[in-house]
Amino acid sequence: MLKKVGAILGMKSPPIRNVGVRSNLWKILSRLVGPLLLLALSSPGEGAPLAFKMTGSLAIARQFHTATLLSSGEVLVVGGQDSSGKVLASAELYDPATGTWTTTGSLIKAREDHTATLLPNGNVLVTGGQDSTGASPSAELYDLATGSWSATGFLLEPRSNHTATCLLDLSVLVVGGAGASGDLLAGAEVYRVGFWAETTASGPRSGHTATLLAGGVLLVAGGYDNTGALTSAELFDPGDPVGTMTRIVRDYEAVPADGEPAPWRRIRYFFKEPSVRTSFCASLDRASQRIAPLMAGGRFTETQARVAANALVFGYFSALEQWYLDGGVRSVAEYVEEGLAPLRPIWSVGDQ
Repeated sequence: MLKKVGAILGMKSPPIRNVGVRSNLWKILSRLVGPLLLLALSSPGEGAPLAFKMTGSLAIARQFHTATLLSSGEVLVVGGQDSSGKVLASAELYDPATGTWTTTGSLIKAREDHTATLLPNGNVLVTGGQDSTGASPSAELYDLATGSWSATGFLLEPRSNHTATCLLDLSVLVVGGAGASGDLLAGAEVYRVGFWAETTASGPRSGHTATLLAGGVLLVAGGYDNTGALTSAELFDPGDPVGTMTRIVRDYEAVPADGEPAPWRRIRYFFKEPSVRTSFCASLDRASQRIAPLMAGGRFTETQARVAANALVFGYFSALEQWYLDGGVRSVAEYVEEGLAPLRPIWSVGDQ
């Protein structure tokens, strides 16, 4: 058996006189690779066919839920509807290492037909969906570290059966879906740091897909409108992540919170304590690592994508920090626009 495997791999068995470490290593390698090789070479009619196998069962039967792969390797299942038709707020975590499920914190608001999007910092953003009264505008954040949920800014429009995709500029783009009265929505909105803003309109569609392509372009395809199933597809190309980030910050800054400008209430928190700043930088590093592969393969090589992702993410952080150090004498958006301006040619060159 070892000789056959070795011959297929182009490996030669060590001479009989060379016993010991070399021989043992060759045997170990053959035993490890052999089963995989035989599986790859076997035809569908030979041996046992590939098939699903059972694993641990959910604690609660559910449908119309979401399932999100977390940075920890676990899978977060959220909401849905149980066998009696009740809309659920519960959530569970699947551990692939043990094949078991454990309950985690429940949603603040029960929902089905919602979205659950993994954010660059490892947390999960849940948006919209249906509750007992219809489409919901609410959104919540799941904290992976604590297993708890917190409310965040409401969608501009209630919606369900929509899509929500994390883009290269760290924002989340929500597209389409069905509104409160069941009407199909033509439009999109973008989420960043607890605030939603309207963005480029899309044709009315629900039950569609949204796929982030290399280079950061979003492909929205299919679904249905008032006439039936759709063949149409659309591309959303941010084109200028710097401009997108600046517009989002400007919109966010225009919304007061508790009588105090929103940026002071949220942003300054990241720079007051060294431990929080360190944690924030670690989250940005993870964000950069996730963004870089999405940039590669389109406009950029892998090396260019890694450099551009780091420049964008940490450049944004540096602009916020300079705003804080200066005491907020100008708007945050001005600092972001000024600080990231040298990066704009990166994307204009990539488009040529």
